[in-house]
Amino acid sequence: MIKDVFVVDAAAHSYNLGEANYAVGRYSQALVDAFYGAHYSLSPVGYRLPREHFTRDWTVAETAKMLYVESDYDYACHHVIPINAFKDGGVSIQKAREIRARWPNRFQVYAGVDPIFPDQALDSLDEQVEELNPIGLKLYPNSYSADGVVGWHMDDPEIAFPLFERALYLGLKAVAIHKAIPLGPVPMDHYRMDDIDAAAAAFPDLQFEIVHGGFAFIEETAFQLVQ
Repeated sequence: MIKDVFVVDAAAHSYNLGEANYAVGRYSQALVDAFYGAHYSLSPVGYRLPREHFTRDWTVAETAKMLYVESDYDYACHHVIPINAFKDGGVSIQKAREIRARWPNRFQVYAGVDPIFPDQALDSLDEQVEELNPIGLKLYPNSYSADGVVGWHMDDPEIAFPLFERALYLGLKAVAIHKAIPLGPVPMDHYRMDDIDAAAAAFPDLQFEIVHGGFAFIEETAFQLVQ
């Protein structure tokens, strides 16, 4: 706690950024560079990890220690990451299972799927809800392949809406979408806010969370909150 304030980390990750986990060559490396660059530039002097300590497979015990021993957090939402530039997505379902089992009173879990592969995404969401008892769903706005980047939008009735319908059916209340900060050399189009409005209007019973909102598109995000 900070004084009497209960502190929550809304997006905790136990990354696996080691080279053995790379799945899509240059995009995997670009993502790791982006993650480490963000850590280095946003951390004050004295708290910047050496690159070799950051770009490896983190254990959930290390994540818990950083949050609850080395900082002022009281609670955290641990996200399964479904970035297919990594073999396990970046943060595996297995890590979410372990962190919930070891510290059930300190962590909640978000499921994570890739909507670009709709049948696989729906099946995986069903399995994660049964296994992890998540409170929400974490999404990223593009996928990676050897041929390039494929993006999608939150207001797409064929890609996004079936997933939102399944989330509601399964009892999830929150859908978190990574925005504002592009992950690697990708088009900015899918990281803008324009596609949130129609999704929120179509699914009023879901809470849409703009992860990293405010790093860019501040005015657009503010208008959406007002609406």
